[in-house]
Amino acid sequence: MKLLSRRPTGAAQELFSVACREADRISFGVGVEHLLLACAVLSPTLEGFGADAEEIRDRIRARERDALASLGISLDSVLGELEERLGAELRDGSCRPVSPATKRILELATRRRRHITPDELLRVLLRESATSRGILRELDVPLDELERQLTR
Repeated sequence: MKLLSRRPTGAAQELFSVACREADRISFGVGVEHLLLACAVLSPTLEGFGADAEEIRDRIRARERDALASLGISLDSVLGELEERLGAELRDGSCRPVSPATKRILELATRRRRHITPDELLRVLLRESATSRGILRELDVPLDELERQLTR
């Protein structure tokens, strides 16, 4: 399994690094939900709408546990297996596998930009990611109001 470096280049370097660190703590891969979490870690915007980083982390964990439990699999077992098989790689600064959707969102967000802010990435996530919108809805974030604030 090829793992992506923790040192991505380009406009979203800081956001991607935070997403990787968060995924390392709570998941078995880097998904768009980790980009959403990185936005919450690096910007107060979502907190202003009642969705802080810890609530988003909890929601990601719950979604992953529920998805795997529906298949009769334990998230803790998967994470333990990854640690057992890839322990050295996971601890040497490598990032967990990155989903194609995450790569697509980063590409869309960073086109023709030298740097992207958490709020700019959040705007792309709202427009392009059903997963991100779903998490925010579950946390009772008024998406229309958030989008209006982000486009000002």
